[in-house]
Amino acid sequence: MKNLTIFKAQPDELVEDVTITIEEASPDFPNLAAAARFYHRQGKALVDTLWACLPGGTIDQIIAELLRRRASLFSVRFDNSA
Repeated sequence: MKNLTIFKAQPDELVEDVTITIEEASPDFPNLAAAARFYHRQGKALVDTLWACLPGGTIDQIIAELLRRRASLFSVRFDNSA
């Protein structure tokens, strides 16, 4: 099991310690709508937790890194000559 320690936001006494456990595979879904609802809830729960606990600089870097890794999804060719 991988263990990662991240510093929390200050003031320390106002931010509770959090443990995030990632251990099970996603379930099978009966349809795309069910999958969308599931991933929306999972994503929102994770973001809510991180937002409440992490320093703003760490949040900024998470956002930047996620966008960098998914940038290829946003690439659109505008040149129609090919």
